[in-house]
Amino acid sequence: MMKSSALFILRGVAVLCLFLCASCAGVKCSLKSDQVKQPVSFTPFVYDEKGNIVEATHDQIKAHFKFKKHFWAMLWRSYALTDPDWELSENLKNELSRANGDAIVNMTVRTHDDGMMFFVTYLMPIIPNCQTVTVEGDVARFSPPN
Repeated sequence: MMKSSALFILRGVAVLCLFLCASCAGVKCSLKSDQVKQPVSFTPFVYDEKGNIVEATHDQIKAHFKFKKHFWAMLWRSYALTDPDWELSENLKNELSRANGDAIVNMTVRTHDDGMMFFVTYLMPIIPNCQTVTVEGDVARFSPPN
């Protein structure tokens, strides 16, 4: 009888370990910018009004921007502590307006977390985990200013 209960506990511990190894620590987030009328590109290339591909040269880059936002979650990403949706349209419109730009080019999106904290939250999911998302890019002007 004692051997049976010890085996039951051992199986429970094994299942728990498998569950921990199969789970993922981290944070879910999504970025959108679908309200921007001007082109937004992750490369230096955009389409002009005629459908031709145009490359933004160094002289056409009028401004650089950088936005950061922190996203928090716990219980292996299943419970978001901050809104996981980031609407970038207003930020990008403001940058385009400020630089009198025609397009966003060279946009990058990077995520960063504290490596040690990631490990801790992986083993103890009740501790909140944070991801920092950084969005950078350039504002390009292809036409003369109005």
